[in-house]
Amino acid sequence: YDTIQPEQAFVEETGIEMLPLNDLLESADVVTVHTDLNPTSYHLIGASQLSKMKSTAYLINTSRGPAVNEAALIEALLSGAIAGAALDVFEKEPLPSSSPLLMMDNVLLAPHSANSGIEAARRVHQNTINNLLSALG
Repeated sequence: YDTIQPEQAFVEETGIEMLPLNDLLESADVVTVHTDLNPTSYHLIGASQLSKMKSTAYLINTSRGPAVNEAALIEALLSGAIAGAALDVFEKEPLPSSSPLLMMDNVLLAPHSANSGIEAARRVHQNTINNLLSALG
């Protein structure tokens, strides 16, 4: 699912199947959220969307914390509406020590720091140098 339809050539080349959000939520075993934060993505996943997911499904959010309504997610996890979640972003960061997410066995939490590794830093610096050299001709 994407709010912007990708080019047909990309869809054909990758073999992906584009679905309306509700159809995707109803059929997916794992839902991953990859979005920037803007007015259309704020609470993109809330109580209504979580209620459409399979009770055996997992939600993964590695994009922006407020893309998922955390209170609704906590309720869905506690009620068994979904099987679990993996998060490395939160609505309030750092995650408050009082968050129920910290006590749940069906939740995996991680710091949003994938870009902090040595290899990631090397790639960022190399891309910067390559872009500079390309611009200079």
